[in-house]
Amino acid sequence: MSRMRNQGLAGIALVVGVSLATASQADPITDLRALFDRDVAALNAHRPEAFVASAHEGIVVLGILSPFPVDGKPAFREVMRQYLEDYAEVTFTPTHPEFSATHDSGIAWGHYTLVTRMKDGPREYAFGRYSMAYTYADGTWALTAMHLSPLQPSYYSGY
Repeated sequence: MSRMRNQGLAGIALVVGVSLATASQADPITDLRALFDRDVAALNAHRPEAFVASAHEGIVVLGILSPFPVDGKPAFREVMRQYLEDYAEVTFTPTHPEFSATHDSGIAWGHYTLVTRMKDGPREYAFGRYSMAYTYADGTWALTAMHLSPLQPSYYSGY
């Protein structure tokens, strides 16, 4: 009888433990989307510090921001500061963003429209693809990798 009682208590403890673990990351997709939306808003508001805030110390950035990989949060902060300093307007608009998460890894991906205007130039439009990888640790998501790649004009000429 005491063995059955101990097994029953162990089963309850397991269910409670799983529930508590799940509660700390109840809906990772919602959390990822909220972080992604905050980061996009910070970028569009020309707030590089706010945009970089969610980045992991070891972030790696590839694509249109630099001809070389940007390695680490300090380098990412500097690239974003310089990029936003050069433009009077930057508007990054995700098109049909997608999100996926498993355990402690997450990704946001999709297409984007980028509208830019240098301080002394005309407004320009670009279209591309993005992927942003995240890791979940210590109760929060951190951006660990970002890749932005432009699409060739022939790809989106039908839009």
